[in-house]
Amino acid sequence: IVPSSQTIIIDQPCNLEPSPNLGNDTTICQSSNKTLNAQTTGATGYFWNTGETSSSITINTQGVYSVTVSFGDCCAKSDTVIINVSNTSTIT
Repeated sequence: IVPSSQTIIIDQPCNLEPSPNLGNDTTICQSSNKTLNAQTTGATGYFWNTGETSSSITINTQGVYSVTVSFGDCCAKSDTVIINVSNTSTIT
């Protein structure tokens, strides 16, 4: 029995939360855009290494993109993807 003046906190383990998935490393064509979507069920916040805080970003430059997704105050999970840009065009 817990006296009414005490609070019980039940932590949900972070390993039960889903992880964001930015997909595989990829190459896009020069002057093309790609949307990276980190939408994750139960997420309460998003922080990209670009400074964006939305669940998705649109990029058009080569680089390493990572996102940290938070689930409340005590749990966060991350994913990273490498985007290359091809400056050659193929005509078929």
